[in-house]
Amino acid sequence: MIKVMISAPVLNELLQIKESNHPMEACAILFKNNTIVKELHPKKRTVVSFDEIDPQEMFDLIKEYGEPSALFHTHPVGSEPSQKDLFFMKNISKIWNIPFLILGNDNELSAYMIKRMKVLNRSFFPIHKEEIIYKMIEVGVEVR
Repeated sequence: MIKVMISAPVLNELLQIKESNHPMEACAILFKNNTIVKELHPKKRTVVSFDEIDPQEMFDLIKEYGEPSALFHTHPVGSEPSQKDLFFMKNISKIWNIPFLILGNDNELSAYMIKRMKVLNRSFFPIHKEEIIYKMIEVGVEVR
């Protein structure tokens, strides 16, 4: 099992990204073993999806911070991946074997990984804002 470790300050950043973009979906990329969060700015966004992440923005971030350690986005309801998410995850997994984090409107954070084109075991952890000051969040993803 791979554990995705997210510190309280990083988790707080993810929650702030979610809240500042509400009700629209938001996305971010994490670097350096999930210690650096950089919000991405898709060209098209709706309440239930986002499209067209600027390749130059991604390139510039990767050039500055190295390979990503996780990709993150929000959902208006729940933290299950949509069909569009699964398509994206399968394609990105051909390049990077990294977890995909989805934060639902209920503050449930889920992690997914793709291995051999199948979604692996999902692990989730409900987030309570009052707890994030001192907690290290651990989201496990089983890899076979």
